Amino acid sequence: MSKAKIVKKTDDLQQNRSVEKTVCRKEVILEKVYKTMKSVGAFNIVMGILMIISGIAFGVVIIAKGAKLLKRKSELTF
Repeated sequence: MSKAKIVKKTDDLQQNRSVEKTVCRKEVILEKVYKTMKSVGAFNIVMGILMIISGIAFGVVIIAKGAKLLKRKSELTF
């Protein structure tokens, strides 16, 4: 083997290693992004459920208060 071929193979190996490092870094970054998005998505689902439940509860309370007002309509004077 000539010296030029050995140098070329060494350069190819170094390029492959740098590509592998770049791929590993990208995988780590993508994994962090995925975990962050997963936790944010779970939080959004929980908040949506809580908002639906609180909306239903407030609606029931308002309907009950409105019924009470209608029941005592004759007693109210302005």
